Amino acid sequence: MRWKRPLGLFMILAGGAAFSMWGFVLARDSPKSMSDLYPIYNHARVLIEHQDPYIESAPTYDRLLSEGFLDSHSIAVYGLPIVPCVYPPTSLLLLTPLAMLHWGPAHFIWMGLIVSSLIIGSILIWTVTLDQAPLISAVLIGFVLINSESVLFEGNAAGVAVALCIVAVWSFVQERVVLLGSICLAISLALKPHDSALVWLCFLLCGTAYRKRALQSLLYVSVLAAVAVGWVRLVSPHWPRELASNVAALSLRGGVNDPGPHSSTGLIVNSAINLQTVFAVIWDKPAFYNFASYALCGLLFVFWLIRTIRSPMSIFRMWMSLAFISALSMLPIYHRHHDAKLLILGVPACALLWSRHRASGMVAFLVTGLAITMNADVPRAILTNLESTMSFSDTTIFGKVLTILLARPAPLAILAMAIFYLWVYWRRFGEADACLPSRAGQ
Repeated sequence: MRWKRPLGLFMILAGGAAFSMWGFVLARDSPKSMSDLYPIYNHARVLIEHQDPYIESAPTYDRLLSEGFLDSHSIAVYGLPIVPCVYPPTSLLLLTPLAMLHWGPAHFIWMGLIVSSLIIGSILIWTVTLDQAPLISAVLIGFVLINSESVLFEGNAAGVAVALCIVAVWSFVQERVVLLGSICLAISLALKPHDSALVWLCFLLCGTAYRKRALQSLLYVSVLAAVAVGWVRLVSPHWPRELASNVAALSLRGGVNDPGPHSSTGLIVNSAINLQTVFAVIWDKPAFYNFASYALCGLLFVFWLIRTIRSPMSIFRMWMSLAFISALSMLPIYHRHHDAKLLILGVPACALLWSRHRASGMVAFLVTGLAITMNADVPRAILTNLESTMSFSDTTIFGKVLTILLARPAPLAILAMAIFYLWVYWRRFGEADACLPSRAGQ
């Protein structure tokens, strides 16, 4: 065990160093450099200028460009006006400190935040597994990191939001620096609420101590929301309608967020990973694929909720819950592979099963590893190249099945992970599981 711990730490640090260097190189050379930071930074800047961030204004952007607050490279690639703002007021409020800076220093600081938060969150989760399977967990976490360069060079907010959610989970379950954990979860909820909302709900429903932490986070994010909404209402009294309109515009058939087979981002490497992308292949009608996704995810959640209410919570069961919730979070509504870094929360559950129930542990490693792999940058790029040589038909049953299996592997793998950990959560592995220590290393 002694040699496994330093080797595991080395693997995680090596993965972090690789994704950092690769991400910074691609940020300099890739045409998609900072493509995800570009819109939110600019809309936050528009809000600072006391303009409506949810209605595009080319003259405003031209002026900001001349003042050095916009990136001429990004504008050359994506043009003006910028893509409609689909971020809530809380996200814009959190980005205003960066938006006060010129683009150059702002995007470098943002990249530094992504690198530091992801690596710190990864190490903290790995420390939970030191007494169970430090090498197995390091393999999974290191693989996530070494395949995270796109979240860095594209500047996606999930890099910070998910990492802060992971830090909060570590803090709550390990009962350490819980005030910091509550703040981290609040920032995560404010930045990308659809990534961490179910994790917050999990803590709310899993016992008195966890509920207290969840309510603390809710208090902090409510304060942020009150300030953000109050500010946005001054310049955009009808911002909820405008935001909904922007989201709907990007989700139209052929749009960038269309889950159907005719999406403008249909390639595996850029496609969404929620279940709508699978059901839309069967029948490309929003009424069908939205209902099917909500119904299936709702059914899984109800099974989890029933078990949670009926059985006392233990550390073992808590990690099984978090593994299930991290997977389920990706499935009912829009997510991309950047958001799937949240699957790191399944690693402690995998390590516990590996050390205590070897057969189930091997299955856990397979399903967790598959879900992680299908959302990793390099495997998705390889699959995209393979997909480009194939022709899929959406008019025959065989063509639909082939499309789902070969062109939609990520949501299927995540669904398998969710179902497996829900099955483990329902099983009774013995009352001794309730005696697992709440702190790593005890």
